[in-house]
Amino acid sequence: MVYRLKKYIRILLIILSVCQIVIILAICLCIRAYEYHHITRQAFSRRMILASVLDGIRSETPLDDDGNIRNIRVGIANTDFTSLFHEQVIISGKDLCLYRCESNEYACGNDNISMLDKSLFIKNGNNDTLVFDRDNVKTNDLYKITSSDMICIESILRKGKAPVYEGSIYIYMIDEGIIICNELDLETYLYYVVPSEMPPGYSYEALKAQAVCARSFAINQMEKSQYKQYGIDLVDNTNSQMYNNCGTDESIIKAVDDTKGEVLIKGNSIITAYYYATSCGISAIPKDIWGGDDIDAYAYGLFSKGGSVLKVDLSKEDDFKEFIDNTSLKRESVTGNAVSEHIRTYETGKPMYRWSCEADVDTMSAAFICNYDRLYDNNRDKIKTMEQSYEIGGKKLLSGKISDIKVTKRGNTGVVMQIMVTIGDSKIIISGCELIRSILSTNAYSLRMNNDSVQNFKIIPSGFYYPVISDDKIIFKGGGYGHGVGMSQDGADEMGGDGYTYKKILKIYYPGTDLADDKTFLNKVLTY
Repeated sequence: MVYRLKKYIRILLIILSVCQIVIILAICLCIRAYEYHHITRQAFSRRMILASVLDGIRSETPLDDDGNIRNIRVGIANTDFTSLFHEQVIISGKDLCLYRCESNEYACGNDNISMLDKSLFIKNGNNDTLVFDRDNVKTNDLYKITSSDMICIESILRKGKAPVYEGSIYIYMIDEGIIICNELDLETYLYYVVPSEMPPGYSYEALKAQAVCARSFAINQMEKSQYKQYGIDLVDNTNSQMYNNCGTDESIIKAVDDTKGEVLIKGNSIITAYYYATSCGISAIPKDIWGGDDIDAYAYGLFSKGGSVLKVDLSKEDDFKEFIDNTSLKRESVTGNAVSEHIRTYETGKPMYRWSCEADVDTMSAAFICNYDRLYDNNRDKIKTMEQSYEIGGKKLLSGKISDIKVTKRGNTGVVMQIMVTIGDSKIIISGCELIRSILSTNAYSLRMNNDSVQNFKIIPSGFYYPVISDDKIIFKGGGYGHGVGMSQDGADEMGGDGYTYKKILKIYYPGTDLADDKTFLNKVLTY
């Protein structure tokens, strides 16, 4: 009897021990699950919560459920366009309504103010003011603001004035700061892109061509946006397209309306319709600017007056200088001698058609060393240190002054693709058109334009230039303004003035493309 009792007690103790272990394991698993969920939720909140909470967003497609182009979401940068993140956002407007998305709370004016800190919502006559900052907005809270009229963002400036926006505004706080997102109809968005990118006084056909390019670019970015983690499609500066940098007017609205829905396509894709301000008479091959493969949707070569695009070879330094200095091309005559032929191009009379850009050697040398230090780590394959014709591995501490800058490689259209800078006892070889412009940037350039006007500049205006070092000055002589791929806006203006339609202008600059505006076809392209 005693033996059986002891046996049962041992079994009971074993069962209790097993239960205890199971309970402990269960508690540990619960703790781990909570930690995982918490960490995952934090990571999800940082990266994707804005994209998931915004009503109706479809990051993977520009189409809504009905097959129409959905509203576009634009990230609004700070005053000088250096950051997408804000420390404080002040919004005003008539009859503002505020919706806190996660809690489904809603307030207009002073109604239901209990849901918010009173410092957030201020009633001021007919206008309401909202103040968002780190003190009254929680991280990962999402707010939507609407108005019976335009919405003003008072905490930023555009050309000296607080900008106003159509549509609605979303506010979202993450660790880096506050994100401002403007959501509105795509065509309305274009009303404010076209005048920010092209002067309203340009020829009407050029404005229509610009509208098609901007629409194509926007839809392409809606499909492939690099800003999806912030729930936006693109930003309001030159990293995407300038937006709402000035007001709109009737000619712009008419140009957008007259091309409504039209985009440039190649095959089953809407192209990223690149454009820029002014050419030097020549447009570049895309791979010469950004690398990668050729994109045959873009015309490149010399755009002579009359509509023809001439394939040229300006890869030799003397030929390129002749073109920049005299707008002439060297050709072989019937006698076999080289003769120079003057070429008439569309932008001859434009201010940025030709320019000289200069800075003193000391300033330029200090800027180069600073830029080299800043850019080297992310561009090790494009920045090389040379000594007596052999490469030295790794980053070198630079000192001294620039004594020489040589162009060591040009594309066929003349664009600079590689340079060698002699500074102190070092020779630095930099490859890549845009990287070269960045590493040669300084706040102290004096730019003299084609019309003899002078202004300060921070970066060499284009990739079409040659360097000259004279006494204590470094001078770059060149032409054009912008990256040089796709449509020259000044060229389009001149073509429009010559009687070209926007369709012909687009065909000249994007010869491998077609215009598409049929909804069924767009659905096919955007879901291909």
